[in-house]
Amino acid sequence: MRRTIFIALGLIVGILALGWLLFGFFGIQALWTDRVINEDVPLAHVTDPQTIPESLEKIVANPKPAVEPAAAPEPKPVQKLVPIEPRLLARGIFNQGDSTYTIQGKATITEQGGKRTLSLTDFSVTNGPDLFVYLVSASGSENNAVRDAVDAESFVSLGALKGNKGNQNYVVPPEVQLNENSVVSIWCRRFFRNFGAADLGLLPLK
Repeated sequence: MRRTIFIALGLIVGILALGWLLFGFFGIQALWTDRVINEDVPLAHVTDPQTIPESLEKIVANPKPAVEPAAAPEPKPVQKLVPIEPRLLARGIFNQGDSTYTIQGKATITEQGGKRTLSLTDFSVTNGPDLFVYLVSASGSENNAVRDAVDAESFVSLGALKGNKGNQNYVVPPEVQLNENSVVSIWCRRFFRNFGAADLGLLPLK
């Protein structure tokens, strides 16, 4: 009888430990759940301030049709347009990281009023525990390159991933310098896994 009780208690403890391991540590419940978030993202403009639309140019150059052909007005100088904010600084498309996970969407960095924002749009990634958004200095968005950079601590955390689906924004700290090696990674801190990354292509300043 006592042996039966010990066996039963051992099974109960084993089941509880397994449950904690699967759900508490590995967080496998995230595989069947989605966290959807939809924030308003900046609508960036990439209009070249040196140019203006053709229709506007015609209006400025010829404000009124000439009543008399011989008295055509002199063309007015075309004024340069003032750059519109928010200004698009960089953009990229997410590529798969570790083969276990799937990811899609776009990453853009915009600047408005001196503040920079990373936006994830049309975004979807396999859900998981302890996911963070990292801005990594890496040679590219390939999985090994991102893992090596994070291992060397060449990254800045922008915070926990708000949702595995939907549009969302993250503040880029002012001390972070963007360059040709800037990569956005969706990173699992608990298991040192790169769920996916986007190589940010910097746009020329206007």
